[in-house]
Parts: sequence; C-alpha cells; structure tokens
Amino acid sequence: MLSATEAAELSKAWEMDEVGPEVYETRMLVREMMNTLDEELSADFVDGPSAQPWRLLQISAGEEMGLSFLQGKLRVRQAFFAALVKEADSGGHARFFLQPDNPDLLFLLSHCCASFPDLKMEHLFCFENSKGDKSAAENLKLFRSILPLALHQGGYRPYYMYGSVDRFSDPALLLPYYLITGSCVLLLSPDASAAVVLRDRRQILWFTDMFDRLLENSRLLLRVLGAAESVMRYLVSDGYSGMLADDCYMFNAQPSVIEYATPEIIRRLAGEPLSAFPGWEGILDDYIRVVTAARNGGFPGVCFFSREGISLLRRGVVTSSPAEFHLPVDIETFHHVLSEMEQDIRVNGRRLLMAKPQKLTPSAPLSFYCCRRSLTLMLAMKSAFRIVLLDESSIVQAMHDFAEYASTGDWVETQEDCLTFLREELQS
Repeated sequence: MLSATEAAELSKAWEMDEVGPEVYETRMLVREMMNTLDEELSADFVDGPSAQPWRLLQISAGEEMGLSFLQGKLRVRQAFFAALVKEADSGGHARFFLQPDNPDLLFLLSHCCASFPDLKMEHLFCFENSKGDKSAAENLKLFRSILPLALHQGGYRPYYMYGSVDRFSDPALLLPYYLITGSCVLLLSPDASAAVVLRDRRQILWFTDMFDRLLENSRLLLRVLGAAESVMRYLVSDGYSGMLADDCYMFNAQPSVIEYATPEIIRRLAGEPLSAFPGWEGILDDYIRVVTAARNGGFPGVCFFSREGISLLRRGVVTSSPAEFHLPVDIETFHHVLSEMEQDIRVNGRRLLMAKPQKLTPSAPLSFYCCRRSLTLMLAMKSAFRIVLLDESSIVQAMHDFAEYASTGDWVETQEDCLTFLREELQS
C-alpha cells in the first residue's frame, strides 16, 4: 500500500513520462502562477530609490576618455539610478536591453517603474525559441517577471525578440546588457555587479541606433488597459468576441455575472455607477447589446469557477469587472445567476467546471480568457483593475494547454457534483 506521498510521486512520474518533462514543467508553472499571482500583485511596489542625483562614480583610469569602470552592486545601482534621475528630470527617454531573469536586474527594473513612472522606458529582451517544448517554460518565467512591471503602467513598455537566451550567460560575454540615456550608455554584467559607463556622444548615438534597429524587429509583449473608459470600451468592442470561440477557456473564481444577467439586471447594477462616465448611456446600451447577442448565440467556451468565487458572489462581490462599474450583487441576482448556471449545464450541456480545492484554486482577483491565438488577463488588484492583452504564441499556447488539460483531468469536479453544489447553494 503506497503512502500519499509515494502515490503523488508515482502519479507525477507517470505524467512526466506520458507528456514529457518540458510540457509537465510548463503546466505546473501555469498552475503555480494561477494559484499565487494575486499574492504577488497585491504587494505594493518596492519603494523607489531616493531622487538624490547621485554622481556617476568614476575611477581615474578612464576619466580622460569619458570612461568609468564600476565594480560592486551598490556602485552599479548608484550609476544606474543617477543616469535615470538625470533623464527623468529632462523629460527624456530610457532604453534598456536586459534579460529579466536575474533578481538583481529585476530589482533595477522594478525600482525604475516605481521611481520614474512618467519616464518613457523601452525594455527589449529575448524570448527563447531554441529549446523546443522547454522554450515555453522559459518564456513563461520571463512573462511572470515582466507582468508586475507592466501593470504599474506609466511609461514602461516591454518588447521581445526571439533568440537563444543562453548566449547572454556566456562567460566570454562580460557586459551583455545596457541602459541608454541621453547622457550615457551603461554596459552591465549579467548579475549587475560590474559596469562600464560610456559618455562619448558618438558612442551614445551608436548604441541608440543599434537599439532602435533591434526594436524595429521586435514586438510589444502586452497591452495594459487601466483607465475605466478604456476598460469599458474594450469590453463593449472586443471583450466578448473571443468568448464565442469553441476553443476558448475562461478561468475565473466565479462565472461572469454579466453572461447570465438580463438587460434589466445589467441596468440595475451598472446604470448608476456608469453615469459618472461621459457618454455612459450609449456605452451601457452597446454593452447590453453585445452581451445579449453573445448570450443568445450561446457561449461555447469552457468556464472554470470555484467554491470561493461563489461564496464571494453570495456576499455581493464580483471579481471579473471593476468595482466602480456596478453595485454589489443582491441576493435576487445571485439566485438568478446560479439558476442560469444550473440550467446551462443541465439543458445546454455547457461545461461549467468547478475546481477541486486541493488541486486547483482559481484566484478571486485573477481571471483569464484564452483561445488558441490570444490571451486576456483580468486582474482586480487592491488599487486598480487591469486588463492585459497578449498574443505571443508560446505563452498563449502554454496557457491554453494548461486549461485544456485541467478541464479533462482530476482537477475539477464532475458535472453531476457541480449541479449538486449549485442546487444546494440555491436552497440555502
């Protein structure tokens, strides 16, 4: 008789043998991200460095050439932020070529976003494309590092190009990364423990031209919608089109209330809060029209939810839209939504999948909608609501594969158990 630990290890070994270690690792990375990302994003950004205009540290060996050699992480950080303070004060533009897979480099980037929110920052990095299935896991880790920085909004923009990431850890390449400002170029070691500062105008222009040529062949990794008007207009114009695809997976703590709400319910919940926005009547009418058309056509996609999400809904909390867009859900609406869910499963055969708590825990502040070619993340953070749009193929495919696997494995309850749960909630 196997112990629980031995049984789990045996199951893991069998699955790794069945799908391959790379696919298994990627699925576990997505699962971990879905279970813990809200905790990471709920933490405040690190306090930025003081705005003290540190001088670029110099040593005598290179002063006449305008060249400084820096050794030690503290000295490198001082030089890094001194350059950015000067650039921010002049309303300039910073360019980074850095791989965000090193905690020291990530420290510098996170402080940049927190300290200089109005500075235009273009961040270029490489996504892996040389390791087959393992590339997805490498890229997913990079995406997870970048996401909190992009959610900070401001002037930060992440761009990617494909290449072998390993080449940047080659010991022969001592200073593979760089920061470009209008006053200097800072060449950085992979662990940000050494740097060379170039101040010659010709050198700055040469690096700027090289960076801009690389940027022309790169792609913006993601778009972040944060302003209430842009979020609402996205939901009206594009938000439900992806949900009508047969291969769409909706991963939420709770099913979308709007999906099951009547026009009357939508007006009751959203009419008053939306009246604060210009042109709100037209926006609300368009929203109701789009949702009604989608509901009448049937939502073919698979939708995950959790017991926690239903518990929150009973208390009036909606996790998949900004709180300023609607009033708290009343008990009448709660019963209507659950009744519609029960009928959708029983009559229409819709796959509404309730996660097993010990296997999968859809985070209340996090939702994602994934089809084969695009990914939409919705994040209800403490300070703001964000929509993240992404179409990079390796990440989208990793998220889609995870959702497809989770929907067919032992991570979700049976449809019979789901119906029983919904009926018990309606009767309680």
